[in-house]
Amino acid sequence: MALLLASQRFSVVLRRPWGFGLPTFVSMVSAMLDIDFHPRKDPFLSLSQWMGSSPPIDHVLHANYVLQLDFATLRGKELRETLLAYVYGAVIDFIEHYELLPQDFPPLERWPSDEPAALIWGLVQPQHQLCLIVGNFDAPLTAFRDGPKILNPFLRSLQQANWVGKISGLLLWSCIDDNGSVGACRYRKSESIPLGKPPRGVAVAASLPDAIDFTHHPALQSAVGFTEKQVNELDAAARRDETLGSKGF
Repeated sequence: MALLLASQRFSVVLRRPWGFGLPTFVSMVSAMLDIDFHPRKDPFLSLSQWMGSSPPIDHVLHANYVLQLDFATLRGKELRETLLAYVYGAVIDFIEHYELLPQDFPPLERWPSDEPAALIWGLVQPQHQLCLIVGNFDAPLTAFRDGPKILNPFLRSLQQANWVGKISGLLLWSCIDDNGSVGACRYRKSESIPLGKPPRGVAVAASLPDAIDFTHHPALQSAVGFTEKQVNELDAAARRDETLGSKGF
């Protein structure tokens, strides 16, 4: 997945409900991309030894500055102001973490644009590869009355930046199940993968024309996740059935 993100112009979409381990998977992808790592404790260095004839990962492994956003906790009346403040805070944390830019980065009230994406473009440097990971990217669709109106231009701006090579990769992931709130994007037009109906309250679906939905790709179906409810039910069943020879998991 990390190689895929940094090797093509399309953005990547992944959506799985809680229990499928998607946040953990994304954390691993981020750690593999991140230029900030400990050489003696890096579990990914051995990958290049067993990949054999696969494409080299040297240009991907720890070669990117990773900006991570998560929209799950966004709260407010208007998305534009809320998103602008949130992205600004994430950008400041990014600057302090990587020590890339001078500490006199303009304060939010003096920032010349009210577009949240413009804050991210302020981080782009010719000598740096910037990879962007946006968690729960579709949450604002239902959390804000102006969600689709503000979110879609923001997402399209990110996709366009990835398409033209302004950033090195864009991963959009969410723990909202495939409920129809994401509009058609590549690999989502198959009759076997219904788009579903938009959830109540969503007037316009998320616009992802330059994204590839890999959620149902066969390569990502080999991992199985369990919800807490399912584990508890299995545990209860095992305790009731003495023939299992177990007193619980």
